[in-house]
Amino acid sequence: MKGLTFVAIAVCIIFQGAGTARQAEFPVLSGPYLGQKPPGMTPEVFAPGVVSREGIQMKLTMTADGSEILYTERDPATNAASFILRRRVGNSWSEPLVLPYSKEYMDIEPSLSPDGKRILFVSNRPLSGLGEPEKMPDIWMAEKTGDQWGSPIRLGPPVLADDPADIEAHPAFFPDGGIYFMRQNGKTRRLFQVARRGDAFDAPAPIPLKEDLLVGQFSGPCLSPDGRTLLMHSRKEGGFGNWDLYVAFKDESGGWGELRNLGPVVNTDKPESNPTLSPDGRFLLFTRETDIHWVSTKIIEGLRPKEAGKGASR
Repeated sequence: MKGLTFVAIAVCIIFQGAGTARQAEFPVLSGPYLGQKPPGMTPEVFAPGVVSREGIQMKLTMTADGSEILYTERDPATNAASFILRRRVGNSWSEPLVLPYSKEYMDIEPSLSPDGKRILFVSNRPLSGLGEPEKMPDIWMAEKTGDQWGSPIRLGPPVLADDPADIEAHPAFFPDGGIYFMRQNGKTRRLFQVARRGDAFDAPAPIPLKEDLLVGQFSGPCLSPDGRTLLMHSRKEGGFGNWDLYVAFKDESGGWGELRNLGPVVNTDKPESNPTLSPDGRFLLFTRETDIHWVSTKIIEGLRPKEAGKGASR
């Protein structure tokens, strides 16, 4: 895949003013969400000094039971990125584990499967796994056997297109192990879903969205587990500056409503991006500038039209 500037990379570039990441002593943590006190209706930094610390932290995802947390940490001095995994055993959390295949190339946008056995991510690593990076990234997947992670493999056909003008990014898992991702060709952006059949994937099928949901640099899609709530970041006109978070709801007829800005409590003149939902549906997690933040999903439910129904954030 070659061609247009990749949206997610542009989001990363604006963070270059952050301090250099460094290793630090980590406290003993216990309880859900790394033992953090849940936020209310005002966004708070997630796990300050533990997850959100010096450097750049981006896109946090979790397993279905909340026992594993995965996020990206980037060193702005070198632009090297690492995938950081934290695992809860009993009631206590392990020290951060840097996944072995990250950091050498530009690895971004990780998504942890519900069972914790697979990771999807976007990388500019070469197909051979060695040598110079590709000009544009592809979607890759790594699988775990026991406690060992295998080498990443590129998701080739039928998932990825053969057209070199296509840019595929922002992969994520559905609860059943299927995936979805964004594909861009020129100014056209589309969202695709892919069913998983045993150890293989079916060909992608488009997720029908209204055209107004796909404009304004639509990026970073996050679907709720039931597929009825869509979050994204965008530079759509009328926002609060830079990248903002938006939401759209599917109505009872199966159609999508208008794209709604999450408002000035969530969105600021700083870049907000990479929205994800906690597995219990209670919290929205996102990146604001260089740190991961979280807030109650009640702030999303307050934007839901009455006719759109309830429970779509779960």
